[in-house]
Amino acid sequence: MTATPNLMKTHHPDKVIGESQKRMILEYLLTGAYLTPGEAWNMFGCSKLATRISELIHEDEWPIKSREIKVHSERFGKKRVKQYSLFPFEDTL
Repeated sequence: MTATPNLMKTHHPDKVIGESQKRMILEYLLTGAYLTPGEAWNMFGCSKLATRISELIHEDEWPIKSREIKVHSERFGKKRVKQYSLFPFEDTL
């Protein structure tokens, strides 16, 4: 009988979740899409997009670019957030 590895026993749960989120974020960015923290939360349940992006840049060496954009928030009104992309930004703002 072969034992199935239990990731929760061998890795901290936050690390497992972070790796899964990194994979989903990278797959999404590879489509050419842009990503903001609000979108990352809605799509992937990721509350630490800047951390995941930093890991993709520094640990995995992906050339992710960022820029600040203004978004409207019902709670905060207009605010600036980071928007990330693997490809050059088109000036559509």
